[in-house]
Amino acid sequence: MEEQRKRILELFPVLYELPENTRMAVLDGGVLETYQPGALLLKNANTCPFVPLVIRGGLRIFISSPEGREVTLYYARPGNCCLMGIACRMRVGLLPAEVEVDGESELFTIPAAVYERHLEPSALWNRFLFASLYEGMYNTIQTLEHLLFTRVDERLARYLLQHARGKPATLYATHEQMAVQLNTAREVVSRLMGELKRRNILT
Repeated sequence: MEEQRKRILELFPVLYELPENTRMAVLDGGVLETYQPGALLLKNANTCPFVPLVIRGGLRIFISSPEGREVTLYYARPGNCCLMGIACRMRVGLLPAEVEVDGESELFTIPAAVYERHLEPSALWNRFLFASLYEGMYNTIQTLEHLLFTRVDERLARYLLQHARGKPATLYATHEQMAVQLNTAREVVSRLMGELKRRNILT
């Protein structure tokens, strides 16, 4: 228990800066849980009984079309809170985004009642949220820049270089998984990968 709390405080030092009674109420009231890859955590921010803090792994925040096409906006990594969960607590209405667990992940989930009583009124915590909001906006803008100004084949080449491991370099991912990462259609990835194989760049 103490080791778990130490990990949480190391990743979220803002909690350590809170008054001791507030900090202990949050740590006692929250739950550290492991989530499996692909689990849908939030959808359209319409129901969120807790606010998730990422301890290990990550969360993918994305939007999807009625046809099933997905665009990843940004990722929440260890040390990040889930801004969609915060938006839900602010009751700003439905947000057209979803939150999915990215790889096996550990989340420290703070129940809504604990959050509203102990963190929502805190100026220190709200300052942390503003910094998190800026980071989320920055990452989303970067995503939009890649979508608008970078060709898919360039994004694919960068992805292959970043994620291939070993000698010879090997990538363990389906075309569907790569398409989600690159914000494009699976058919586009399959076509580009086929071209690379025909040019003997890939085997």
